[in-house]
Amino acid sequence: MHVGNKRGSLPKRILGLLLALVMLFPASLSALASGTGFETNLENLAGQQGSWTEGDDGLRGQGDGDCFAMSDTSGSDFIYEADVKIAGNSGAASLVFRSGDDPKNDGSYVANIDLGRGTARIFSFGTGGHDLGEYTLPDKSKGEFSMRIEAIGNSLKYYLDGQLIVNVNDNAYTSGKAGLLAFSGDVTFQNVIFTPVEEEWIPQLTGLTLVGAEDALTFDPATSDYTVRIPFSQTSVQVKASADEGTTMTISAQDDNGQVLEETDLANGEASPAITIGDGYTTVTLKLTNPDQGIEMYKTIKIRRSRSLLGDVNDDKQIDDKDIALMRDFIFERAVPADWQLANGDLDGDNAITVADILKVKKLIHDAPEVEQSLSYEDVVARMTDLESLAAPAKVGEKTWESSAYNKLSKYNEETGHYENWGQNGDEGYDAPRTEDGGYLIAEMEGPGSIVRIWSADPQQGHIKIFIDGDPVPAVDMPFIDLFGTGEFPFNQSELCYDASRGKNCYVPITYNESCKVVLYEGWGMFYQVNYVSFAEGTQVEPFEMPLTTEQQNAIKEVNSIFASDMSVSPKTYEDADTVTNPVTVPAGGSVDILDASGSGAVVGMQVKINDLDMEIGADGVAHDWKALSDMTVSAYWDGESDPAVWSTLGGFFASQTGLNEYESLPMGVLEDGTLYANWYMPYENGGKITIGNDGDEDYSITYTVTTAPLDAEKASELMRFHAKWVRAEDPQKDGNEMWPDSNFLSVTGTGRYVGTSLHIYKEIGTGDPTYEPNWWWGEGDEKFFVDGEKFPSWFGTGAEDYFGYAWGTWKPFTEAYHSQPFTNGGMFGIGSRLNNRFHIIDSVPFQDSFNAFLEKYHRDGYANWVFTSFFYLDKDGNDPYGPVSLEERTSYYEDPYPAASDFYEGEDLKIIESTGMLQAETQDMSNYTGSWSNDAQFVFKSNAVGNYTKFYINVEEEGDYMLSAAFTKAPDFAIVQHYLDDAPIGGQIDLYGNGVSHMDETQLGSVHLTAGLHVFEVRIVGKNASSSNYLYGLDYLRVEPTGPDSLVKVTYEGENLEVIDQTTGIRIENQQGGNFSAGAQKLMFGEKAGDYMTLKVNVPEEGDYIISGTMTRANDFGYAQHYMDGKKLGNPIDYYEGSLMVTPDTILGKVHLTAGDHELKIEMVDKTADSRGWLYALDTLTLQEYIPEESDTQWTYEGEEMEVTSHPEGITPFAQYIFWQDSTAWGQHSQLTTKFNAEGQSITLKLNAPKDGAYDLAVALGKAGDFGTFQFAVDGTNVGSPVDTYDPNLVHSGLITLGNLDLSAGDHELTITVTGKNGASSNYLLGIDQVQLTRTGDATTIPTEIYLEGEDMEVVASDKVGEVLDPQDMTSFGNGWSGGKHYLFKATEFGGYTTFKLPVAVEGDYIVSVGMTRAGDFGIVQHSIDGTDFGNLVNLNEGNVVPSGETILGRIHLTKGDHEFTATVVDSFNSGKTYALDFIRLTPYTPEANPTTIRVEGEELDVTGQSGEVTPWNQYFFWVENSGWSQGAHLVVVGGQEGSYIETKVTLPEGSYDFSAAMTKAGDFGEVEIFVDEQSVGSVDLYGADLAPAGETSLGTITGGEHTIRFEVVGKSNASSGYVFGIDYLEFVKQ
Repeated sequence: MHVGNKRGSLPKRILGLLLALVMLFPASLSALASGTGFETNLENLAGQQGSWTEGDDGLRGQGDGDCFAMSDTSGSDFIYEADVKIAGNSGAASLVFRSGDDPKNDGSYVANIDLGRGTARIFSFGTGGHDLGEYTLPDKSKGEFSMRIEAIGNSLKYYLDGQLIVNVNDNAYTSGKAGLLAFSGDVTFQNVIFTPVEEEWIPQLTGLTLVGAEDALTFDPATSDYTVRIPFSQTSVQVKASADEGTTMTISAQDDNGQVLEETDLANGEASPAITIGDGYTTVTLKLTNPDQGIEMYKTIKIRRSRSLLGDVNDDKQIDDKDIALMRDFIFERAVPADWQLANGDLDGDNAITVADILKVKKLIHDAPEVEQSLSYEDVVARMTDLESLAAPAKVGEKTWESSAYNKLSKYNEETGHYENWGQNGDEGYDAPRTEDGGYLIAEMEGPGSIVRIWSADPQQGHIKIFIDGDPVPAVDMPFIDLFGTGEFPFNQSELCYDASRGKNCYVPITYNESCKVVLYEGWGMFYQVNYVSFAEGTQVEPFEMPLTTEQQNAIKEVNSIFASDMSVSPKTYEDADTVTNPVTVPAGGSVDILDASGSGAVVGMQVKINDLDMEIGADGVAHDWKALSDMTVSAYWDGESDPAVWSTLGGFFASQTGLNEYESLPMGVLEDGTLYANWYMPYENGGKITIGNDGDEDYSITYTVTTAPLDAEKASELMRFHAKWVRAEDPQKDGNEMWPDSNFLSVTGTGRYVGTSLHIYKEIGTGDPTYEPNWWWGEGDEKFFVDGEKFPSWFGTGAEDYFGYAWGTWKPFTEAYHSQPFTNGGMFGIGSRLNNRFHIIDSVPFQDSFNAFLEKYHRDGYANWVFTSFFYLDKDGNDPYGPVSLEERTSYYEDPYPAASDFYEGEDLKIIESTGMLQAETQDMSNYTGSWSNDAQFVFKSNAVGNYTKFYINVEEEGDYMLSAAFTKAPDFAIVQHYLDDAPIGGQIDLYGNGVSHMDETQLGSVHLTAGLHVFEVRIVGKNASSSNYLYGLDYLRVEPTGPDSLVKVTYEGENLEVIDQTTGIRIENQQGGNFSAGAQKLMFGEKAGDYMTLKVNVPEEGDYIISGTMTRANDFGYAQHYMDGKKLGNPIDYYEGSLMVTPDTILGKVHLTAGDHELKIEMVDKTADSRGWLYALDTLTLQEYIPEESDTQWTYEGEEMEVTSHPEGITPFAQYIFWQDSTAWGQHSQLTTKFNAEGQSITLKLNAPKDGAYDLAVALGKAGDFGTFQFAVDGTNVGSPVDTYDPNLVHSGLITLGNLDLSAGDHELTITVTGKNGASSNYLLGIDQVQLTRTGDATTIPTEIYLEGEDMEVVASDKVGEVLDPQDMTSFGNGWSGGKHYLFKATEFGGYTTFKLPVAVEGDYIVSVGMTRAGDFGIVQHSIDGTDFGNLVNLNEGNVVPSGETILGRIHLTKGDHEFTATVVDSFNSGKTYALDFIRLTPYTPEANPTTIRVEGEELDVTGQSGEVTPWNQYFFWVENSGWSQGAHLVVVGGQEGSYIETKVTLPEGSYDFSAAMTKAGDFGEVEIFVDEQSVGSVDLYGADLAPAGETSLGTITGGEHTIRFEVVGKSNASSGYVFGIDYLEFVKQ
């Protein structure tokens, strides 16, 4: 009869608490919490390193190095304060702010006090981290400080003990987290307060003016630091400032000589006292204070008088008759203005103005051209993005130059008219024109002009100084390396000063009016280029001076911003511009006009997108983007001309000849989606036409966009026309050519401007023509520009790669505003393509009569083909000789480096994409050698060192599994190699040494899964045989065959090639040569005793299950060896003793699962026969054969030689014996486990694993021989079958012998074989075990086995108060979480309704009972029972969604054989739902531990024996969280309580003393619980936590054996807690 729920129904008043608890999810708790001792408002402050402990005096941080404690408090503008105490006289205390999650790697600011350094400072972590400001502590012995940080915008102020010690501006980090840092010491923090700053608290300026120099400063509320220059004649200024209401202001000023104006109050809107401005900079500081909040802000104005112009006495920036008149007035004592510049009139430096000075001024006026244009520094900077100005004809005097480290032996002899030493390449650059100021003068220029680019390949710490206009004080003085991105502004602008693939570039304009000198000093580095422009006659330019003014800084920043942003649109906006976008088809053999304009105008933007272009390299091996860009052409005709000013392939025109390779530069580029763009300014006076042609064999769909801008016809007539021409570089004739190796790539006449080039380099297979020296890579050729007929080039470079802005042949792609390397498909010496672009915008090369551009080309086309697309402007009368090029001519130089898909590649036909250095990689004719080389040829790589490599492409047509195999050549000078596929090793190392030249059989490298398309196959030289004379490699062919998913890896390693990574100290290991050994050698270990070992590194190509086997040597001084893989035994020891030397057949050592990568094979000597003279061991080859383990539910076979021996007689070592001397096919793996017993009663025990519970037949297969004995077999001490006689006159196989049937539980058992005697004819008691076999015949009848019953299949034996029943209900529509996709469901009509199921148990035993159920919104709270007794605690099945509960453990129980009753009763619910559904029930046998040392009682399995009436204990399962942290994923939760509520449980412990602990749960509505044992309090724990989470274990003292009553009683709660709930995860008792 069903017994009702003894606990009654749930009180309705606690249902809300239950619902809230169910919805909680676990989360981590903070490691540090604020308590009464440590005062802080930081949230969730948690220590990350070191030790952080809270005490009465604050939070103490200790540890070595950086020890962070970080919080979740974050902000942008704030005040951050703390009191700190540093113990001792070393260590540092810091406040961390605006930090990422990881302060050091993500970046942060740090304000610290460092007693070891004796400083306080602000510095930053992260990329570019550096010191921002430092203060020296006046008293290092002081250990207590008050710190205050004000971080507002980019203003960072650090107050120490109320004194402002660091005041800096920095914008590296604008917001982030707050934290603490203790460094290598003992630091205590207290009163750590973080206060966000409201915007209205920040004192702000509303106006700022320099009285008397109003134009010098433009007020910007966001600017903190101004740099201005006032007229040279002005020697003082006043500052007028206005601020927000309530803000107070003070002003002070100082220059290099000290204080100019002491700090004084400044009234709002009033002018300050006069501030004297001397020769250098005067810094004015405005302090703004909000007196209510105590917040200070600072503004600085750096003021300097402008540079004077000698002779310009009236300071009007010109030298003219007005200056002479003033000088005469002075000489004749007539009145002169008070502010005229006496110093500017003293031209001869005699401290007087005389008639001699007037004569000098007259000479200046007479010799100097009239000033036609004045350029400010901002004007020059604007030229960096001014594409339109490139169309303007060059003016007289305008020129661009290069001073570089070219080899100064190259000269033009004016006397003979010949070029001397023209092909030199020693460009170290130390042969500068002359030394000056102790350094190397590398460039000297007359003004007016500007440096526009400085480049170096290896700048170092030696200084660069740049002297301007005769000033002995350098305008630039810094380490040379700092010029390229790490110097002061503007040399820190990322888009102007940077590293481009190891080439350092600086594009900051450095202007000068009269002269400029560039000097490098000792330790500066290697290689340089200085590009500079001379401005037209009559130009006066503002000289470069640091620091730049605010306006100059803004101009630089604007260019940097343009270069960092989207450059696909023109940097200039044109009013009334017209943009046309159209999709069109360019037919094969046809063309489409994309512009046909009449009248005057200018193209200012052009884009082309090739639609639906297949970018994949398909099975045909064709690069379709390269083909399309070569098939199509661009032609442009200006002003009705019949010859095109622009003619290029489509790819060449957009500087992307190699394909749609993404790059973004100012005048052109390729976007990520393949859109090609050009922003060149292309004017026309009488019409313009642009045509896209197609000389290919297929139509192309494109979308084009052309933008034109209005242009006045008269203005258009004054401008030059844009040209772009595709040209294949000439191979220079060497013999009789004194200008060899110059290759001319552009030669035009007329007035014009060269603005850039795109160079496609293509290298064919091979390493060059040895008749051309040096036999080097494609680069190193110097560029040389001859302008207007000059005999020696005014532009002479140091190498092609240097011209394109990178260095050292680096093949990594890069893209910058003026230059790029968008594509490479080989290394420095790689075969294939490389694309380099250089655009001249601020450094355009103007010419009046002619321009000839050369690049030194050391190699003819057979080695390196060069194709240029050059961009230039030319006047209408100029001569551009370049015309269209046929499709054949423009594509014949190039061969796709991509092979067609194939499963077979001849080595000599493989496409090389990269090969080391200058090493030859070529085809070798093998027809004269004895062997079977495919096609009578091979690929040979003439390597000469370890580390050399060659890479090839292979092409796979379809994704799938493939086996790679290859045939190699062996020779006396060949290497040991390792192959790679897509950078991952494939196969093992292969020794290709041979006594002569021979062809190897095909070698399997390994199987791999490959995607369709290109893959990279690489051979890398890793060593050589001791007998080999070099490191060469020969490949006959490579096979790539599809194998399907079941293909298995097999790889063989030569023993001598395996690296020894560990060994017994002192023993000798060597590679022994011999004709009997594979590849002529083996790895020999000279063991000296048992225990000697060596460990070899074995690289496994891919993860899998492997059979490990090997061929080894046997001889009369060899011993027993045990093999291990990664510490795991491989089978049993093997006896390698033999009377004479022999190599074993391939012998299986064992089976093991291996991951891809390196593993350790250990060989240890364990014994030897009495006849053996030593302990030697030798490995010839090692083989890994992947296999698929057999799967069976009924039969398992174990190889004797692989079974683990757990005991054997002392002095007798069982060993694996390979039967090689006769036919052994009857033996599994040709081997057996042999034990040389010598007496009755001896035995061995093997580990025997039963995969599952059940009844089994036990069978054995044995060896029989003339000296074998008789044996009894037993399992777990019980004999199975009768003794077996294994005598036979000959060695024979017994066949399979069935010993008997027995019940086995799943797991390991002991199989013992004992000698019971021997046949009278036998001469000894030996045993040979081939195999042991287990065959499952059914369920066990004597041991418990797992019982698993589907709910829908169980028999219902009783029910009451039940309405609707669904048996079964299909649940597949709700997901796949239900066993069998179904469950049994019933709906109770009222609480107390139940259903009872029959629970059959076949074998009496102890079982863990678990169930799977369903949870849903109308489901109830259930109590389970077995045989009428409640079993487990209540389970709540209410859930918003329909979900499986997951497997839920109810408890442990002893059940007798027979039928039992399992009942589910609905006792209550959150709502009116009273449904229950059973998915399955599982009974898992377990064996209670006889003498447990640790006893754990799960909370959800506790038997609640007593409770206060208002509480309800129930089991809560965390089904919604994987790896929830609770033991068994559940706990017992007790709800509905109040202060005084309790539950009790009883536990019975075996005799002894135990450490008692309880693991509890924390949550936001949990209370404080006291624990009692037998009415004695043993401890308490506050279970409040912000989030639901395991609370961990609480130690509760010692408890003795016997029965005890344990009570959990609510004694209160935290103020923050909303309730008195508590949860028990488990109780644990650990025996002492």
